[in-house]
Amino acid sequence: MALVLTIDPLLFGVTWLSGPVMENVCKKFAVSNGNVRVRVPTSANIIDPQVIPKGCESTQQMLLQYYDEPEVIVFGYSQGAQIASAWLRKYAGDSPIGPDRLRIILIGNPERGVSHGGGTGKYIDGSPLKDTPNDTAFTVLDVARKDDWYAQPPVPTHIWDQPRCGQIHCSYWAVDLINPDALSTETVGNTTYLVVS
Repeated sequence: MALVLTIDPLLFGVTWLSGPVMENVCKKFAVSNGNVRVRVPTSANIIDPQVIPKGCESTQQMLLQYYDEPEVIVFGYSQGAQIASAWLRKYAGDSPIGPDRLRIILIGNPERGVSHGGGTGKYIDGSPLKDTPNDTAFTVLDVARKDDWYAQPPVPTHIWDQPRCGQIHCSYWAVDLINPDALSTETVGNTTYLVVS
């Protein structure tokens, strides 16, 4: 049983979807097994290059608010995973909750890193994506579906794969985080990278 701080994916301004999406992905992980979901306030606006930095600050504020919880999970999907990654870069050494009570789960993470099967890409402002840190004290589970265009693109990658692979990126509903059916597993530091079907 944990407090699960969910960070929304990019919803192209359709913010009413944030509840249904994060409550239902990964077999309703955020609201099952006694977990309690609390949404990190973020913007789902595609044209704002400040979404990730602002979301990072919102995540830190939520952790300050819930610092006395016995177990907290930060759970980010797609853009939400990028926000959680920004939080790791900025606040991992200054977290209000220690690594014994806080862990991070990322799904469909565009910042997974090429060396872990991720693709290359750019932020809205045109700068290259940074890899999610894997050298912090926090336990991180980074899960990507095979052929997810943004987190685990097919090799070789062809532009005609994008529609199919984009659909995979938007479909993490049946991914099981408790008993994952991993196609591959890699551990670097405290980060475990899973590829699932």
